[in-house]
Amino acid sequence: MKLYSTLARPLLFRLSPEVAHHLTITSLRIPLVSRLLSLGQRTPSDPVHLMNLSFRNRLGIAAGLDKNAEAPLAWRNLGFGFAELGTVTLHPQPGNPSPRVFRYPSQQALINRLGFPNIGAEAIATRLRKLRGSHALHDFPIGINLGKSKVTPLDQAPLDYLGSLNFSNTLETSLSLTSALPTPQAFAILLSQTIFAAFSPLFRILTAPAQSQNLFS
Repeated sequence: MKLYSTLARPLLFRLSPEVAHHLTITSLRIPLVSRLLSLGQRTPSDPVHLMNLSFRNRLGIAAGLDKNAEAPLAWRNLGFGFAELGTVTLHPQPGNPSPRVFRYPSQQALINRLGFPNIGAEAIATRLRKLRGSHALHDFPIGINLGKSKVTPLDQAPLDYLGSLNFSNTLETSLSLTSALPTPQAFAILLSQTIFAAFSPLFRILTAPAQSQNLFS
C-alpha cells in the first residue's frame, strides 16, 4: 500500500473527512484505481466456508463504509474476503446535517454521525443485480445491512424492514439488521412487547431453513 501511504493519504487528509470519504468511494468505482492500489500485494488466502458461503479470507469490509454499494468490486480487488454494504433503508434519505464526520489523527480515530444516508433499498438492489449479472463473485460474499428509515414511525419499523427485505431477498446476499435509535427511550419502545411481536414475520423469514438457503447460497 505504498501508493496510498505516500500519495493518497497525505492528499486525503488535506480534505474534510466526509469529502475525503466521498472522493475515495468515487475513485474506487474506477476498477483501475483499486488495481493500482493493490499492485504487488498478495491477496491473503485463508479460506473459510460458513452458512453456505465461501470466503477466500476472514477480513472484510463492515457496513458504514460503502453505504450505496458503489465499490464492491474494489473491495475484492484490494484483497478483502467479503463486504457488508449499507446501512440501507427502505426510503432514500440524506442522513444527519453536516458536520457529521470528525477526524482525530493523533488518536487514529474517526467519529461517524452520518445517520444512514443512502439512495434507498430499491436503487441499491438494482445496482447489485447489475453487478451480479456482469461479474462472478462466488468467492466474495456481499452482505447488506438494513436499517429503519428515519421517516418511518417506530411502530411501523417491522414493515419498513420487511420492505427493504423485499428488494434484497433475491440478491444472493447475507443480511443483517441495525436497530440504531436516537435515545434509550426509543430503543425501549422498539423492544416493547407489541412492536417486538410485529417483528415475528421478519424473524421467520430470516431464520427459516428454506429461505436462508435462498438468501445465502
